[in-house]
Amino acid sequence: MTDPKYFLNTPQQAMGILQKVGHKNVKIQMDFFHQQIMDGNLTNSIKEYLPHIGHMQISQVPGRGEPDSEGEVNFAYVFSVLESVGYDGWIGLEYNPVGDTVTGLEWWRKYMNKSK
Repeated sequence: MTDPKYFLNTPQQAMGILQKVGHKNVKIQMDFFHQQIMDGNLTNSIKEYLPHIGHMQISQVPGRGEPDSEGEVNFAYVFSVLESVGYDGWIGLEYNPVGDTVTGLEWWRKYMNKSK
Protein backbone atom coordinates (compact mmCIF):
# COMPACT_ATOMS: atom_id res chain seq x y z
CA MET A 1 0.00 0.00 0.00
CA THR A 2 1.23 3.47 -0.77
CA ASP A 3 -0.98 5.19 1.81
CA PRO A 4 -2.25 3.06 4.70
CA LYS A 5 -4.72 5.78 5.76
CA TYR A 6 -7.18 5.22 2.91
CA PHE A 7 -10.78 4.87 4.01
CA LEU A 8 -11.49 2.20 1.37
CA ASN A 9 -8.99 -0.36 0.16
CA THR A 10 -10.97 -2.71 -2.08
CA PRO A 11 -13.72 -2.45 -4.69
CA GLN A 12 -15.80 -4.71 -2.46
CA GLN A 13 -15.72 -2.05 0.27
CA ALA A 14 -16.66 0.62 -2.27
CA MET A 15 -19.60 -1.47 -3.48
CA GLY A 16 -20.81 -1.82 0.09
CA ILE A 17 -20.90 1.98 0.39
CA LEU A 18 -22.61 2.37 -3.01
CA GLN A 19 -25.29 -0.12 -2.02
CA LYS A 20 -25.96 1.73 1.24
CA VAL A 21 -26.05 5.14 -0.46
CA GLY A 22 -28.35 3.83 -3.19
CA HIS A 23 -27.87 6.66 -5.72
CA LYS A 24 -27.00 5.83 -9.32
CA ASN A 25 -24.90 8.99 -9.68
CA VAL A 26 -22.39 7.84 -7.03
CA LYS A 27 -19.66 5.82 -8.72
CA ILE A 28 -16.35 4.07 -8.08
CA GLN A 29 -13.06 5.55 -9.18
CA MET A 30 -11.00 2.54 -10.22
CA ASP A 31 -7.31 3.26 -9.68
CA PHE A 32 -5.39 0.52 -11.47
CA PHE A 33 -2.20 1.16 -9.51
CA HIS A 34 -3.85 0.61 -6.14
CA GLN A 35 -6.17 -2.11 -7.42
CA GLN A 36 -3.17 -4.13 -8.63
CA ILE A 37 -1.23 -3.63 -5.39
CA MET A 38 -4.08 -4.32 -2.99
CA ASP A 39 -6.26 -6.82 -4.81
CA GLY A 40 -4.87 -7.67 -8.26
CA ASN A 41 -7.41 -9.26 -10.59
CA LEU A 42 -7.75 -6.09 -12.70
CA THR A 43 -9.69 -7.37 -15.67
CA ASN A 44 -12.16 -9.45 -13.66
CA SER A 45 -12.77 -6.43 -11.41
CA ILE A 46 -13.37 -4.24 -14.47
CA LYS A 47 -15.95 -6.70 -15.77
CA GLU A 48 -17.62 -7.16 -12.39
CA TYR A 49 -17.81 -3.50 -11.38
CA LEU A 50 -18.15 -1.82 -14.79
CA PRO A 51 -21.73 -0.59 -14.22
CA HIS A 52 -20.51 1.16 -11.06
CA ILE A 53 -17.26 2.66 -12.39
CA GLY A 54 -17.36 6.36 -13.16
CA HIS A 55 -13.68 7.02 -13.77
CA MET A 56 -10.43 5.10 -14.11
CA GLN A 57 -6.84 6.07 -13.39
CA ILE A 58 -3.85 4.22 -14.79
CA SER A 59 -0.15 3.82 -14.09
CA GLN A 60 2.29 0.94 -14.17
CA VAL A 61 3.03 -1.12 -11.09
CA PRO A 62 5.42 -0.74 -9.34
CA GLY A 63 6.77 2.78 -9.58
CA ARG A 64 3.86 4.60 -11.25
CA GLY A 65 5.49 4.45 -14.67
CA GLU A 66 3.94 5.01 -18.08
CA PRO A 67 1.63 2.19 -19.19
CA ASP A 68 4.17 0.84 -21.69
CA SER A 69 6.99 0.77 -19.16
CA GLU A 70 8.21 -2.46 -17.59
CA GLY A 71 5.94 -3.68 -14.84
CA GLU A 72 3.21 -6.02 -13.66
CA VAL A 73 0.31 -4.77 -15.78
CA ASN A 74 -0.15 -5.74 -19.44
CA PHE A 75 -1.98 -2.59 -20.52
CA ALA A 76 -2.47 -3.77 -24.11
CA TYR A 77 -4.57 -6.62 -22.69
CA VAL A 78 -6.34 -4.38 -20.15
CA PHE A 79 -7.26 -1.88 -22.89
CA SER A 80 -8.58 -4.72 -25.07
CA VAL A 81 -10.81 -5.78 -22.16
CA LEU A 82 -12.03 -2.18 -21.74
CA GLU A 83 -12.92 -2.11 -25.44
CA SER A 84 -14.63 -5.51 -25.32
CA VAL A 85 -16.87 -4.50 -22.40
CA GLY A 86 -17.71 -1.17 -24.03
CA TYR A 87 -16.12 1.19 -21.50
CA ASP A 88 -16.45 4.70 -22.90
CA GLY A 89 -15.66 6.78 -19.84
CA TRP A 90 -12.69 8.84 -18.83
CA ILE A 91 -9.27 7.37 -18.09
CA GLY A 92 -6.98 9.58 -16.03
CA LEU A 93 -3.22 9.28 -16.38
CA GLU A 94 -1.66 9.11 -12.93
CA TYR A 95 1.88 8.15 -13.83
CA ASN A 96 5.28 9.79 -13.64
CA PRO A 97 6.39 10.41 -17.22
CA VAL A 98 10.05 9.91 -18.03
CA GLY A 99 10.14 13.06 -20.18
CA ASP A 100 7.91 15.93 -21.24
CA THR A 101 4.17 15.57 -21.81
CA VAL A 102 4.38 14.74 -25.52
CA THR A 103 7.07 12.11 -24.92
CA GLY A 104 5.09 10.78 -21.97
CA LEU A 105 2.08 10.15 -24.24
CA GLU A 106 4.00 8.24 -26.89
CA TRP A 107 2.68 4.95 -25.48
CA TRP A 108 -0.83 6.04 -26.52
CA ARG A 109 0.21 6.56 -30.13
CA LYS A 110 1.79 3.10 -30.19
CA TYR A 111 -1.34 1.56 -28.67
CA MET A 112 -3.66 3.31 -31.14
CA ASN A 113 -1.57 2.15 -34.10
CA LYS A 114 -1.70 -1.46 -32.86
CA SER A 115 -5.45 -1.39 -32.29
CA LYS A 116 -6.33 -0.26 -35.85
